[in-house]
Amino acid sequence: MTINLSVEREQFIRSLVQGGRYASENEVIEEALRLLELRDQKHAEDKERIEALLIEGLDSGPSTPMTTQDWDDIEREGKRILATRRDRMAQ
Repeated sequence: MTINLSVEREQFIRSLVQGGRYASENEVIEEALRLLELRDQKHAEDKERIEALLIEGLDSGPSTPMTTQDWDDIEREGKRILATRRDRMAQ
C-alpha cells in the first residue's frame, strides 16, 4: 500500500522518529491507526450508551417540570463533584 501524506504530516512523522519517540515511520503510522481505532470504538460505545439512556428516558413516562429545588440540588451536586476532583488533583 502506498500512502501520500502532506509535507506537514511527513515532517511531523519524521520529527517523532528523529526525536526518539518512535523507532520508525511505520511505528508512528501503526500507533496513529491504533488510536483511531480506539477512538472509533469509544464513539460507538458512547452512541450505544446514549441511545440506551434515551430509550430509558422515553420509557420512564411523561416528564415533570423542574422546580427551583431541583435546580439547586443539581448545582449543589455539581459543586460537590468539582470540589472532589480539585481535592484529588491537589494531592
